[in-house]
Amino acid sequence: MEDAMTAADIATIPPMVLLTKRQVCARTGLSKSTLYRHIKQGYLPAPIQIGPRSPRWVEDELVAALRRQVTARDATKT
Repeated sequence: MEDAMTAADIATIPPMVLLTKRQVCARTGLSKSTLYRHIKQGYLPAPIQIGPRSPRWVEDELVAALRRQVTARDATKT
């Protein structure tokens, strides 16, 4: 049986920032349809569902995916 987390344990967890679809589109410059196409193609992370009609993207995952794309682009430069 796992031990419950203490208040001190919880305090050490970094906050998770969740972004709405509108925020993701604004940050990436993508339309909603292109956003979902990029998710299907594996370029961007899928959202988590915090409610029946409430998709949210984990900011750290989105930033990491964009950084991977920049790194891949830069690796092809000669």
